[in-house]
Amino acid sequence: MKNHFIIYFLAVTFSLLHSCNFENENFSSNDEETVEKLTFEQRKDRHITGSLSIDATEKYTTEIFKDKINNDEFEDAIITVNRFEFAKKKSAGLKNANQIEDMGYLGNYNYFVFYDGKLDKFSVPVPVPSSPINKLKVKFENLSSEKYKDLIIEYRVLNASFRNYYTIYGDVLQEIFQVKIFDHIGESKPEAYFLENDKGSICDVKNIMVYEGKILNYPTKIENIYEFEPEILKTNKLHKRWFFNPKVMKYMTEDPELMKN
Repeated sequence: MKNHFIIYFLAVTFSLLHSCNFENENFSSNDEETVEKLTFEQRKDRHITGSLSIDATEKYTTEIFKDKINNDEFEDAIITVNRFEFAKKKSAGLKNANQIEDMGYLGNYNYFVFYDGKLDKFSVPVPVPSSPINKLKVKFENLSSEKYKDLIIEYRVLNASFRNYYTIYGDVLQEIFQVKIFDHIGESKPEAYFLENDKGSICDVKNIMVYEGKILNYPTKIENIYEFEPEILKTNKLHKRWFFNPKVMKYMTEDPELMKN
């Protein structure tokens, strides 16, 4: 993956809000009874189309992933939104339409929404700059606690894949880490990493161990980089160890001075 594209997309990602705030669904007081009668699916669709100004003719897709991602007894949900058709329609007729297509329609066409089961509210849609050819992948892992899960979002940018980590802090979903999973797909020397969690170094939140990986199913030629899903084998070579620093609510590389505090 070309360096200037990495720099650009990481800059865009980190320039966005790193917290996921809740907003009231837009309806008048006269509509309150009607809204209360809506199903979860109907409320979800109403919230997404209203927040993203999606018109009735647009074809978009959503997926719902449920788990407990905060410290209460209620089940929560992550709802992903993919606007691939909108991305194609938006680029149609432009002079650089072919280039946009070759690059996978990169932009803000993938989103996710956090639904808090206790509050019964949806967050504002969080954009994930990426290619809408690939829908967001959602995973949950016990990093902060064994009682509830933290959120992981995986996405594709050109011939690379990235992973964002989020946790609940003060009833707000915040981004705490970003890491690359693989890069240079379709080239002679692809890059891949294997991630594992380990006991926390300076607090109870687990470390993230990044090992160099080997792609097992790498073909001699890849026709479509966005369709290829690498199978990554862990090697014994540790690339980098990341630990959670509660002072800044972010993951950092190992620093001996911070380890003493």
